[in-house]
Amino acid sequence: MILEIRKTLKSKGFKTTLWIILFLIMGGGALITQLVRHFSSDDSWALRVNGQTISREDFQRAVFARQSYAQEMISEIRRQAGPYADFYIKMYGLDVKPEVAAKEQLISSTLIDQEVKKFGITLDEEYISRQLNDPQFVRSFLSSIIPTGVLSPGGGINQAALGNYLRRMRISPFDFERQIEEALKRYIFTQMIMPAVYTPEFMLQQSYIASDIPRSFSYVKIDYDKILATEKQKEITPEELKAFFDQQNKMAKHYWISEKRTGTMWRFDSGSYGIDISEEKIQAYYDKKKSREFVSEQPKVQMRRILFKVENPDQEEAVRKKALETLAEVKKDPSLFAQVAEKVSRDTDSAKKGGLLDYFSRGGRGEGAIAFEKAAFLLKNDGDISGVVKTNDGFEILQRVGRTSRAYKPLDAVRNDIRNSLIQKKFEKNFVGKTRNALKDKVAFETFAKDKSAKSEPITDKESDSSRLLQALFAIKKGKSRVYLDGQIGVVVRLDDIAEGYYPELESIAQQVKDDLYDQRAAQMMRSTISQLKEKATSGSLQDAARELGVKVQQTGMISPDSENELKKLTDQGVPANSMMQMTHKRSVFEAVQGNNGYLIRLDEVGQVDPEAFMAKKTELRTADTREDLGFLVKGYVDSLRKNAKIEVNKFLSNID
Repeated sequence: MILEIRKTLKSKGFKTTLWIILFLIMGGGALITQLVRHFSSDDSWALRVNGQTISREDFQRAVFARQSYAQEMISEIRRQAGPYADFYIKMYGLDVKPEVAAKEQLISSTLIDQEVKKFGITLDEEYISRQLNDPQFVRSFLSSIIPTGVLSPGGGINQAALGNYLRRMRISPFDFERQIEEALKRYIFTQMIMPAVYTPEFMLQQSYIASDIPRSFSYVKIDYDKILATEKQKEITPEELKAFFDQQNKMAKHYWISEKRTGTMWRFDSGSYGIDISEEKIQAYYDKKKSREFVSEQPKVQMRRILFKVENPDQEEAVRKKALETLAEVKKDPSLFAQVAEKVSRDTDSAKKGGLLDYFSRGGRGEGAIAFEKAAFLLKNDGDISGVVKTNDGFEILQRVGRTSRAYKPLDAVRNDIRNSLIQKKFEKNFVGKTRNALKDKVAFETFAKDKSAKSEPITDKESDSSRLLQALFAIKKGKSRVYLDGQIGVVVRLDDIAEGYYPELESIAQQVKDDLYDQRAAQMMRSTISQLKEKATSGSLQDAARELGVKVQQTGMISPDSENELKKLTDQGVPANSMMQMTHKRSVFEAVQGNNGYLIRLDEVGQVDPEAFMAKKTELRTADTREDLGFLVKGYVDSLRKNAKIEVNKFLSNID
């Protein structure tokens, strides 16, 4: 199974983009499926959920992932939403402390994992292969595990970047593949509860209008720059500036100058640490892990088939009866199988060759071949004949012709990989303890660092961020050191100096504060203008309301949802075209912010809905709407599990809320 995941991850057809079903399922922001490990010491665990332990290390990974995700999203929102950014940041929960979000995410994912185990969900290789080669599935799902930096420009997996990421996060390739397996199990779990989601008919019709029906719109643009220019003509008194300065500092520490720290970092590379691995240990590792890590090719079988197609449901019993009669015939004399296949099989291509198929492995027959492959691989000997098997093609009888054995990579081909892996494991086991002992004496540490070929470099005037290095630097006292592992690198960081944070004097940043106040007033004026326009347009004429406020109404004409050129043209002009095309009710009014500018959009006309076309697409629409609602359903399910769950939080997390 793990081999199938590894093989698929390396294939050229593997694609993914940045949208995540787990974000909906878990209701959180951590993009990494966490591993659960068990520790005995009090400070090494973070959470316990129904007795299952989540390590402090995994909690820190989740915090790091949340910080990275939030920073990326906040930057994008500030770029697109301008003065409204803070509203959207709060609406999407991005202002929540990363520690709080990570804690909630880990509790939810662990509860779902426990349900998965309770239901006994298992996977086979064919299912893994099919899902990982389905671009739509991957777009919706797998990017919750694989960070965006690992994706190549074409959407595939950059193996070098993936390797660097796993080393940096201290996740072994095998554990990473296990994460994918567990994530697929979670997906199956969500499909099990999906039937509880129901979408009413009228909502399906609105979805159909949004996706298929042409519409025409009127829109008004509220130019933020013009409003700002007008505001800047007004004087700001010293009292107003001081009040704004104090308010911003009180609400969000807006002008706070963050603490900066200076220190020294030493990097120890496992490759130059002086660890020797004997040939005997390499051989022992190879022998122990051979069937799990060093398989080059899975077993394959070759079959002959006799296919009986079912043209319509009424004929199914008659076709099955004919298949049973043929089975009895070939069972009497298996040597006649090829002749019978040539005469009666409805698979015309293979019938010409006596029903002979090419060799295939599990998952090699493609989507929908589970029953076929299961029957094929159950045949123990060449010449053995299956029973009548019902497949997607009809009813079939199979005869085994041959089988190849599992092939392994030779030891010489993987010797260096094994040596590096064993060096890394020994390095991880010994580095922290030996380094802490050396740090007890300054001279001893300097000798230790020199003997191990460590490289030192200064850290100068750094503010705290989500990086592992600065998280460590800001967690220690002056003159103290922190030791940690970062993939194949061991790190020692020492804090040498602290420049405390402070509020600057207003006079030193007066122009910046004045500009910010003008921005705030312009944003408030723009919101007020849009609100007035919306109120008047809802009860009367949009043209009259726009004329009264001195703005211009523009019209789009009829636009189809698949009119890419027209929609791109509007988007290039700054119009929120994607949001506009979600409007479905005639004369409805929608307000939006794109960049710094405000827009008021009204839906003027809706094209004719073809009842037959709507009925033909209803199943597809219901599936799409169900997926949208699934996140809320799963969140409710997890909330119900939490009511009866025993959740323990380590003392170091007690103050994060």
